[in-house]
Amino acid sequence: TQNELGPAEAGLLLAGGRLVCVAEGANMPCTAPAVDSFHAAGMLFAPGKASNAGGVATSGLEMAQNAQRLSWTRQEVDSRLEAIMVDIHAKCAETASAHGCPG
Repeated sequence: TQNELGPAEAGLLLAGGRLVCVAEGANMPCTAPAVDSFHAAGMLFAPGKASNAGGVATSGLEMAQNAQRLSWTRQEVDSRLEAIMVDIHAKCAETASAHGCPG
């Protein structure tokens, strides 16, 4: 669900001192102020669209199959998913480099 982790909860996570990174596993569970808290603390943060990209892409492929009334083999789904994930990685790396954070 959305917006379940606000700045107060982000503060508790950060105060624990053991947090290394935050990777959302749902659709926008962190509020914008919570994300701001993570960024201000220098915390690595991966939004759900990035950290759950494979699940989102697979759902999109399922919807495409259903809309077209097709049935792809597992290999076809895996091939399409791999192409999507390679493209996402390339765009992430390109964006990071453009913002002075290569790698």
